[in-house]
Amino acid sequence: MLDPIDTTAITRLIDWDRPPCVSIHIPTERAGRETRQNRIRMKNAIDEAIQLLDGHPAAPTGPDTGRLLDPVRELLDDSMWWQHQETGLAVMAAPGLFETFRHPMEVTERVVVADRFDVKPLIRSQSENASFAVLGVSRNRIRLLVADRDAIDEVSLPEGTPASLDEAFWYLDREKQLQQHATSSRGSAVMFHGHGGPDDKDDRRTAEFLRAVAHGIREVVDGRLVVLAGVDELTARFRGLADGLRIAGETVTGNADDMSLGEIRRRAWDVASEVLDEVRRADAESIAAGAGTTDLVEVLEAAMAGRVEALFVARHAIVWGVTRPAIEVHGDDHHVGDRDLLDAAVTESWARSGRVHVVAGDDVPGGGVAAASYRY
Repeated sequence: MLDPIDTTAITRLIDWDRPPCVSIHIPTERAGRETRQNRIRMKNAIDEAIQLLDGHPAAPTGPDTGRLLDPVRELLDDSMWWQHQETGLAVMAAPGLFETFRHPMEVTERVVVADRFDVKPLIRSQSENASFAVLGVSRNRIRLLVADRDAIDEVSLPEGTPASLDEAFWYLDREKQLQQHATSSRGSAVMFHGHGGPDDKDDRRTAEFLRAVAHGIREVVDGRLVVLAGVDELTARFRGLADGLRIAGETVTGNADDMSLGEIRRRAWDVASEVLDEVRRADAESIAAGAGTTDLVEVLEAAMAGRVEALFVARHAIVWGVTRPAIEVHGDDHHVGDRDLLDAAVTESWARSGRVHVVAGDDVPGGGVAAASYRY
């Protein structure tokens, strides 16, 4: 079963505590004759995993050593399954669990057998392809969507959130709160009582409508970046009324009612990706200015204490070691029971809502394999 790389899936893997946990990440070809290489890579990865299992204390011994990987072997015979891949593939196997995930971006081949799953590549895919909200704003229709680089889905508006200007103020029209009276016996002329003329009243109605929308979606958006889609007049007014929402500076301009989901996703991702890049740059600058550490042991201590605000790790690097009962760094020297300490830093930070950046080695502030800024 191919599962989406989302928060629920990653949390499930992080929480799994029945070793041995086998994590296989391989690059895959998406089309053409090159797809034959996919199964060859997986077969080689299975062989490597069996060798690693042979030295793990929780693994079955003798002929049963490799049985944990039987579901993976079954995939080797499924030609159609291999025709539907992305840029990379992850396979996770442990007693009581077997799952596969398509990586939407390039992945380095790695096989890890440890007491915990190796989820750093999955978190990289999830964090760099972070989800965001899109709000289509028009007087006739409010559309709330959740998207990432590859997908978009429309979600229902929370109960009580107006879906249109007419819906928000139908009761005002029904009760005719703009009092009228005829100025001639035939009633052909109309005078509006109250503050200002009809244009002022419409302006206030629109503002109240947009404010109600902002209030209604806040809980569903839950801190996500919001990209606005709509005509400039309405989106500009919404920005001024949407206190507490994190709204992207650029807008998908045009009538959102007329846009397909595909068009909204493509244009909104262009806006969102720029913002996400800005966040990463700001985090790197903060560490470079001295608001954190580049020492791996200090990074791990802060991550395990929930103090990491932002974390950078080198995506191709592996540093073996243990975190309990005390942190020990073994470097390239793999000991029985070791895990990748960079993966440990990533999972501990991510599980405590730290921002995680799994990047090329040259992009880690300080030039090492890990760096972090602190919350406090």
